[in-house]
Amino acid sequence: MHQVEPQPFISATERLLDALDYVGAPLKAEDEASIRALFKEDDGDLSVDGIQF
Repeated sequence: MHQVEPQPFISATERLLDALDYVGAPLKAEDEASIRALFKEDDGDLSVDGIQF
């Protein structure tokens, strides 16, 4: 995906992680930690690209 605004994309990803936890199918802890670290990245494009990867 290109031309995606980081803030709404990150918010949707946070909701997805929460939903996966809620239904009992969380990501591996290290995968979730990597994704959550990208939420704090100053470069929005880098955050979006990293989350999509």
